[in-house]
Amino acid sequence: MKLPKMKIACFAAAIVLLTSCSEPAQTVGEPSASPAIQLLEPSGQLNADALLKGLSLTDPEQLQSGRGTKKHRWNIAGIDPAQASLEVIGNNQQDADLLGGHCTEYNVQGEAVFPWSEQGACRKLLHALLANTVNRPAALADDLIAAAAAAPTAAVHSFKDLDVELASDGFFFLRKPSRNP
Repeated sequence: MKLPKMKIACFAAAIVLLTSCSEPAQTVGEPSASPAIQLLEPSGQLNADALLKGLSLTDPEQLQSGRGTKKHRWNIAGIDPAQASLEVIGNNQQDADLLGGHCTEYNVQGEAVFPWSEQGACRKLLHALLANTVNRPAALADDLIAAAAAAPTAAVHSFKDLDVELASDGFFFLRKPSRNP
């Protein structure tokens, strides 16, 4: 069956409109004037002990993820458990599949705010986590926070098989894309 050129043009225009409506995560670029942000662990392994070193974690729980793998969850000392938590998912905690968490700050009216304040607990948590992950944690944290505040979904910085992701709702992830389709 041969379609008239007008119908083909309308169909093509509809596809363009539909694909432009989806809003993908914003990829955080590297400023050209500064040294590159690099992983401290070149293999990109998510070693829970190394990533969580120095973080003040409380109330450890051992659970099971929706995929049936081990999940370890902690609250963050000094932050209300309803506002922040951290978890590592993977049967091998020395080479986990994902480290994820959330942190929410509120204004005096009780409304969640993002970007996080300069001296706030959430920004300090992200800086501390990234200090165990990359050579320039403050630069990556600031880039992610700025990009997430401007993005409709999340900001992502990719290192081969490791993505560092932050969304404006306060959720953040270090994930192995090859293991988390």
